[in-house]
Amino acid sequence: MVGVFIGVLLSVMMFSNRSCSGWLPNQRVLDRLSDQPCHISEHAACQMRCMNIRETQIDSIRQFGNVRFSKSEVHEEPFLYIVEYDEDSGPAFEAHFQMLDTASVVLEFALLDQSASCHCE
Repeated sequence: MVGVFIGVLLSVMMFSNRSCSGWLPNQRVLDRLSDQPCHISEHAACQMRCMNIRETQIDSIRQFGNVRFSKSEVHEEPFLYIVEYDEDSGPAFEAHFQMLDTASVVLEFALLDQSASCHCE
């Protein structure tokens, strides 16, 4: 029993600064989105102006968003990830990211709490 206690104690000391969240699917997608250059489609740029979404919010959603795998299309390339983001200072919204080999593209935005009447084509 003393050996088990010593082993657990050594494991905690050696691995206490590591996190398991990097192995989870949500974090892996966000890491890949954050590591690649991000382009914004004309449609999404129009929606950003209409919905008052700032570029800093795009950086935040790429780091701290919640990937909605049930709404995403991950079985055919290019992958389409729907990422939700809710911050205290702005509206809750979701972004549709198309994942390419060397970059990601924001295709569109949608507000979660309300419907926006943007006339973007």
